[in-house]
Amino acid sequence: MKYILLGCFGLITFTQCKKTATTNNYITTEHYAAWTVEGLRNITLSAGSSRVSLPISVNYYDSAQQKVKLSVGNLPAGITLSVDGPMSGYPSFGTTLYFYDTSSTAPSALGEYSAVLTAEGEKTGTKQFTFKITVTKPASCADKYAGIFNFCRVNWISGNYSDTISLDPVIINKVWLSNFANKGRKVYAFYNCDNAEFIVPDQVVGGMKFSGSGNGINTGYGGYMLGFNISIDSVSGYIYIN
Repeated sequence: MKYILLGCFGLITFTQCKKTATTNNYITTEHYAAWTVEGLRNITLSAGSSRVSLPISVNYYDSAQQKVKLSVGNLPAGITLSVDGPMSGYPSFGTTLYFYDTSSTAPSALGEYSAVLTAEGEKTGTKQFTFKITVTKPASCADKYAGIFNFCRVNWISGNYSDTISLDPVIINKVWLSNFANKGRKVYAFYNCDNAEFIVPDQVVGGMKFSGSGNGINTGYGGYMLGFNISIDSVSGYIYIN
């Protein structure tokens, strides 16, 4: 009986648990990350004149502190980056990334692109995070003038005529007037959003030369009208589109 009890005691002593070592996360890969990057998301810009802000943060999470350095790469041609805040430091810290497409001469091509945020820790090494930048066609500020106008007039004849203004399907803020000055000719104009001015560049349509400039006016009744000083084959006049 005594022999049996001693054997059991030895068995119990042999099966006691080992103590678990303390995790030091910038050396091992167990459990939690030493720091995390938060706030990164996909963004969308309008070609030609757009800005998007992207606040991000590097947050301390576990183990000893270490310095983390940020950088952004693989930006599409025409997209530039400005930063408000630190791009390196000891977590936790935050910064705001501003993405611009401000080139009026060569705006970014439309489409979806993959950009990369790189975060480099002194002890944990480099991590890369991919996010999408989508460049879209901007909305036209001339779209409010598109439509059919049935009460148009020219200053050299009496009576009204009709004209239709349509947006160019490719070039932003370029419009077409289908019956310019009641001449049965389709003439184009460019609209300046800042001063509400239309410019009719020199153009020859159906053997007639057109040019001029005008302004769009809000009638205050939910509609718009336009007035143009024009030249047709070197003869000056005025047209009123309403």
